[in-house]
This record gives sequence, structure tokens and C-alpha cells, in this order.
Amino acid sequence: MDLLVGRSLVVECDSRQFHDDPTGYDEDRRRDLYLVAMGYQVVRLTWEQVFLDWDETEKMLLAVLQRGFHLRSPRPGKGMLAA
Repeated sequence: MDLLVGRSLVVECDSRQFHDDPTGYDEDRRRDLYLVAMGYQVVRLTWEQVFLDWDETEKMLLAVLQRGFHLRSPRPGKGMLAA
């Protein structure tokens, strides 16, 4: 997890260098699924979104924050066990 905003918004920032190979890609998706199952909201950003298109990325992140995802407490679904 690169950044936790509030209680439950996870922001992952990915570059091709570390996240483009099949193993890294698969591991990222497994972690995303686990976090969502545990009640977190995951936003995955590319290097380009952060460094080359920040104005648009910032607008989208502010829209997510306005919806209050970061304020929700993560709640595992029924029958979920911690890994």
C-alpha cells in the first residue's frame, strides 16, 4: 500500500518499472482484491497520471474524496478472515 487516505481509501502509485512484469501485475491484483474484500476502496494511479497529468488526476481524486470513501471504516464482509 503506497498511501492510506483517511480510514479506508488506498492509493497505489505504479510505474512500469516495478509493476509491468506478470508477477508484479498479478500480485498487485491479488492485493487489490484482498483490500476490497476487507472493505477498503482502492485507487491505482500510473506514474504518468501523477507526474504528467496531475491536474486531471487531482480533479478525479477530489471527486472521490467528496464522495466520502476515505471516511468509511473498513468492514470485512460476512465470513471474511484476515490473511
